[in-house]
Amino acid sequence: MLYWIRQCQPMILARIEFKQEHAEKFIESSGNNQTVIEQTFESVDELIEVLREFEPFIKDCTAVVNGKMLQLSSFKAK
Repeated sequence: MLYWIRQCQPMILARIEFKQEHAEKFIESSGNNQTVIEQTFESVDELIEVLREFEPFIKDCTAVVNGKMLQLSSFKAK
């Protein structure tokens, strides 16, 4: 019997830090001054899309991509 094995890409784990004044829009329990959420994404493209959409509200983002940690604030804006 032949089994098909689907290639799985590892999920991308991201910690998104929102600006304090906007955190309550994105975090349900923001009454405790929480500004960081943790979320998984299926691809880098999906993560970038979310970051672009909410860019005005985001302070920073740290993500683990292919075993490497990337921090948005370490990249210079163009």
